[in-house]
Amino acid sequence: MADIIEVTIRDESILLGQFLKLAGLVESGSDAKFVIADEQVLVNGAMETRRGRQLRSGDLVALRGAKARVVQDEGGAVVEEIVEEVEPTPAPSPSGKKRRWRR
Repeated sequence: MADIIEVTIRDESILLGQFLKLAGLVESGSDAKFVIADEQVLVNGAMETRRGRQLRSGDLVALRGAKARVVQDEGGAVVEEIVEEVEPTPAPSPSGKKRRWRR
């Protein structure tokens, strides 16, 4: 029996093609497309032919004897970026006159 790889995702779901790449079961998106179309991928024990299939936490994906389970990150690893809005400062005019910004 093969070990099951647990692959953590940030969002609630992930597309099957993306998950195959993230789990390291395929090397590229074109490889994912091929193995899915060739009916080599099982999701929760059933053959899956839709690359856009939404996977959620707990789903089990199998390909050529390798198995990977979707696990959602519960730690809130998403980092929010804080951006400060700054008014643009006009460059000095070559003539020395002040420029005014139009709104």
